Amino acid sequence: MAETNSKYGSMDVSQQRETFNGIMTFSAKWAIPLSAAIAAFVASILDGAGIGSVVWALIGFFGIRWILSIFAH
Repeated sequence: MAETNSKYGSMDVSQQRETFNGIMTFSAKWAIPLSAAIAAFVASILDGAGIGSVVWALIGFFGIRWILSIFAH
């Protein structure tokens, strides 16, 4: 295990909320759209799209990011 100075239960509720919100914000803005873009890229390469794979990856990234921004409100 990693050596840390933190102990179980050492964070108060506001710190836990900040950590949770930070993780969820990062996931919604970068991790989930990037995963969708990689999936779209690989699927379109396997389908034989060639250079169009990059276009599908960009559509996947920005499309999912846009959809998540709608549901984030």
